[in-house]
Amino acid sequence: MSKLQKHSNAFQLKRSHALVLSAAFGLAPFAMAQSAPQITSDTSNVYYQIPYSGTPTWVRVFVDTDRNASTGYAGNGIGSSFLIENGNLYRYTGSNGAWGWTFVKTVSSVSSNGMAKVTISKADLGSPAAIDAVTQTSAPTVTSAKLTQTLAAVAATPSSTTAPQITSDASNFYYQASYSGTPNWVRVFIDTDRNASTGYRGYNIGSNFLVENGNLYRYTGSNGAWGWAFVKTVSSVASNGVAKVTISKADLGSPSAMDAVVQTDSPLVTSTKLSLASGAIAPTTTAAATTTTAAATTTTRAATTTTAAATTTTRAATTTTAAATTTTRAATTTTA
Repeated sequence: MSKLQKHSNAFQLKRSHALVLSAAFGLAPFAMAQSAPQITSDTSNVYYQIPYSGTPTWVRVFVDTDRNASTGYAGNGIGSSFLIENGNLYRYTGSNGAWGWTFVKTVSSVSSNGMAKVTISKADLGSPAAIDAVTQTSAPTVTSAKLTQTLAAVAATPSSTTAPQITSDASNFYYQASYSGTPNWVRVFIDTDRNASTGYRGYNIGSNFLVENGNLYRYTGSNGAWGWAFVKTVSSVASNGVAKVTISKADLGSPSAMDAVVQTDSPLVTSTKLSLASGAIAPTTTAAATTTTAAATTTTRAATTTTAAATTTTRAATTTTAAATTTTRAATTTTA
């Protein structure tokens, strides 16, 4: 037997022993070399690319948007604020780093030819400047090392673009934002109590109301997750690169101050937080209240008239009694 054959047989024997040991101790068998997981981004989205073998039961991406291992789900060397699993986005709602998630929305996730590709809007992650992430597939379970990515900056707004605005008069709020292309939707997220911990948590505010394409919604979700109930239609016009939304102050509960974020898509453009501080909102007219008071005064007068009529009736009754007395006397005279 040649030396080459001996070396070949020895290698096959060692490999066979390794496979037996792998099976005995639950270790994964040898696999073909795979591409490393990757994170990339552009001005609107974050892209995750995860290699896998076989037919995965699930493909996961753990995303740490504040890059703080002591917050969110504690695992795999990061503190995950979000989890993407098989195309579903979840927000962390557990406590003390334990497993606990709330569904947010579906995102793009495609698996083909040993490669899973996940795409998610930066806005859906709160538009972080950088993230840590860990990818995971099963079975067999393969967990990546920590991946770190500084995300691409959002494209600067052209100088000719109108800046988003909020104004008000005695009856309405007016929202204005510029857009490019043909937007799929125009949204206004409205925080009427100016408390980022209540309502839908996103874009650094806590939205109690959402206006989307002329439809007003009230927040009905829980734990800051996406969830809305239709209220009514409102005025929303998009023309010549400017979207304008008008909504009655009464429909928002007549707040004295508010925060808001305006968003158009596509391309996805999210404004910074817009604020109307207390005193900046035009006061509601009091003319209607004055009219109501006048009506109340008229009613009082009517009541007074009714009382007078009742007095007159009493007097009439008294006169009748007197007449009856006279009749009695007349009867007495006749008898005599």
